[in-house]
Amino acid sequence: MTRTYRVTCAAMLGLAMVISPLASAGSPASRAIAGHRSLMSRGGSAGHESFASRLRADLADLLRRPAHMSTRDWEHLGLGLVAVGAASSLDTQIRSRVQRHRTSRSEGFANDIRPAGEWGALAALGVTWIVGRVGNHPNLRATAEDGFEASIIAAGLITPALKVVVGRFRPPEGVGAGHFSPVSGHHSFPSGEATEAFAVASVVAAHTNSRWLQGAAWGLAGLVGWERIELDRHWASDVVAGALIGAEVGRWVVARHRRAASSEVSVVILPVVAPGTLAVSGAVMW
Repeated sequence: MTRTYRVTCAAMLGLAMVISPLASAGSPASRAIAGHRSLMSRGGSAGHESFASRLRADLADLLRRPAHMSTRDWEHLGLGLVAVGAASSLDTQIRSRVQRHRTSRSEGFANDIRPAGEWGALAALGVTWIVGRVGNHPNLRATAEDGFEASIIAAGLITPALKVVVGRFRPPEGVGAGHFSPVSGHHSFPSGEATEAFAVASVVAAHTNSRWLQGAAWGLAGLVGWERIELDRHWASDVVAGALIGAEVGRWVVARHRRAASSEVSVVILPVVAPGTLAVSGAVMW
């Protein structure tokens, strides 16, 4: 109980340190996205409905994306495959080295870190959204909503689908790093927790100009990747693949919303009433 209490207190302190710079000054992209959503939500439309409509539109765009990938997109995909391939060639060696140096202390620390790739990341996003909503901090709400969306797409859809199709055996099953059996119930590749952690880290990093906050987000995600190997739940290439999926989806979600915010044009027309005068005032906002 004492250990759990310490971990919870540390997590709450860390969350407070994260929320403060995000609330005070987000990146230009975050401010543009937040302003766009504030404008779109005027007139009584609920934030839940706005999030659902954005998610549907983004999923539809994601399904169409393979047919419209640019040369740069293909280059990024190729580099990602090379990185996963390089990691896979070292899977056995990395596992042996990590497990050989595993101690009760390192195992305990890995278990403490693990929630950051599970419920902890979603809880942090939930608290961030609530603080943004109650305290009227659009940057916080935009960060949390993008984080939720990236998590749903990356860790809730893409990675689970790949797990089923690839069917890789986990390290403790004793059949080696190169054993695959599609649609067999073996779900080692890619790492879902690494996907989740890096998706959230990518969104947070895109929504802030704070170098220390960006470093903290990526560093915590990296620790989640390490703990999956430390606890012998994944091969190194599983973690690399999950990290790349999460980071890319997070970056794509924020970039897509940034483009939507910068391209949105709104026309506002207001009546102006003064003694002896009746006029109409208009403004264009983008």
